[in-house]
Amino acid sequence: MLCQAAGQSGPTIAIPNYPLKDTFFAPGQVVTLQVTGLKTVLPAPVHANIVPLPLVLSGISVKVNQYSRLGVSPTPTLISSVAAPLFSIVQSNRCFNQTAATADCMVTSITLQLPFESLADPPLNSISPHQTELAIVENGVSGKGFGIYQTLASVHIVTGCGQFDSPCVTHADGSVVSQRSPAIAGEEVVIYALGLGYTAPKVATGEVTPAPAPTAAAPVYALFNFGPNAGPIPIPNTVDPGAPAATYVPDFVGLTPGQVGLYQINLKIPATIPAIPACGGTGPYSQVASNLTITIGSIYMTSDAAPICVAPPK
Repeated sequence: MLCQAAGQSGPTIAIPNYPLKDTFFAPGQVVTLQVTGLKTVLPAPVHANIVPLPLVLSGISVKVNQYSRLGVSPTPTLISSVAAPLFSIVQSNRCFNQTAATADCMVTSITLQLPFESLADPPLNSISPHQTELAIVENGVSGKGFGIYQTLASVHIVTGCGQFDSPCVTHADGSVVSQRSPAIAGEEVVIYALGLGYTAPKVATGEVTPAPAPTAAAPVYALFNFGPNAGPIPIPNTVDPGAPAATYVPDFVGLTPGQVGLYQINLKIPATIPAIPACGGTGPYSQVASNLTITIGSIYMTSDAAPICVAPPK
């Protein structure tokens, strides 16, 4: 939960599309905010159809404001205010009576890209005196700001490429890794992710990624956990984090050409795979949804995991 407000009039950011632990966001991160309290009722979902992405859709925009709180002054100083490029605005009617279509029935999902340019370069950690907030602007009127924390990388693996919101992991030909099409030992797969931060060279916010693909500046590593429905491997929780032992460095980490804010992680499945049951199966392993979980972590103590299927060794 990013922020939840009671008794607030005007736009309120209720829930983001990240779980509670992931309230740290990186420059360039794509995120969906769920907002209540807007006066606007859209007749249909609105999607951006131009690039660079627009800063306003249907009179709605999102400002990313950054403040500096130095010394003992109780009043922060605004040092940056930038509008975030918008992908889409979609409303859902949460009222029991679905024939009602008034503003108080609506929860509005706003998908945006946090600007690279609005945040400190390099970004400052949460212990810094700088503070960042998001504010929803409706027809020129700004609501209250809701705070977020910034970090150099906040790993979030994209889901929804296959059945049951499975992680977006593909073979080299672009087809999705699945139970029917598992990865094989030694194969290079592609994991799609958000929130890996700055790249070299830099790409402007809201712009399509050019080719050749820019590489991510923040180091990223992978850990493999073989086993039926295996869980992620915890990342180190230290003041001075680093990649843990027995990690794998991907072949490539960077933005995906032709996309906006989408990153890809190219890595090889180990050439030697331990004895594991196949996904699906029968008998005691009939509920094997995955047999390898790949944890993707950054050295900034953020991680996410992709459970996938691999072909067992013969």
